[in-house]
Amino acid sequence: RLSAQEKREYARRIELSVLCINLSGRSFRMPAFERTAAMVSALSPLAELILVDLDAPHSRNDLLLEEFPWMRIIIPTARMGLAAAVALGVREALGQRIFILDTASAIAFFDIPRALQAFREDRRLFAIGPAIVAGEETECPVRLEGRLVEGRLRIDERVPLEAGPSLALRRFCGLYDREKVLFLGAPPDVLPPDWAALEWFVAAWSRGWRTMVDPAHCLYIPGEWQVSMLPGAGFLERVRFVRQEIGFLRRHCPGRDQVRARRR
Repeated sequence: RLSAQEKREYARRIELSVLCINLSGRSFRMPAFERTAAMVSALSPLAELILVDLDAPHSRNDLLLEEFPWMRIIIPTARMGLAAAVALGVREALGQRIFILDTASAIAFFDIPRALQAFREDRRLFAIGPAIVAGEETECPVRLEGRLVEGRLRIDERVPLEAGPSLALRRFCGLYDREKVLFLGAPPDVLPPDWAALEWFVAAWSRGWRTMVDPAHCLYIPGEWQVSMLPGAGFLERVRFVRQEIGFLRRHCPGRDQVRARRR
């Protein structure tokens, strides 16, 4: 733990906090974590590395601290999901910008100077997301666009070919402005990760804070990963999606016209 004085001293010089979330010991990939640690080490002393370990009994924290003694590890005392782990890590981070990813994700390339410059040029910028390549070199449609059509939420997914706005970032992966995140508060922890992220980013958009996706940055996520946020052809998948969609619309679109259109 850092004392209040130590936090103030570190916060004066740390510009970037890299926050890794370990959801499960089975999903932890040492090569991916080593790439993240190497990026932070190259930026030292302007960057710090924080690991939020949600599965400490099945992790290798002693080995990690031997190899990277300068990192910090946070082990929650209660069970929590991805959204709560993000909120916990952001509260402990010291940098002005926070890069969030999980321990299964490998940084293919991330142009840190370009991303930090974008925040300096646009004070309304809330987050910058990377392109994502899943297992078997599949480019994921991570740039989301949403619109209301006859009372329904229509989400369009695209593979990012150039920098542009996105309704949300998949599974919170991206670079954030810490002050805006703290002001916004914790993401909802009772929803599936993609819907929790959607709720959170819509709350940021409602305050005029912009979210972008820039293919100049890229993550590689090997193994099983839900490439699309949209449901598949299965009946139960579509039912779960519609239930989440109805809850989202009730919270964000309470106008009479929208309610009538939903009922129709």
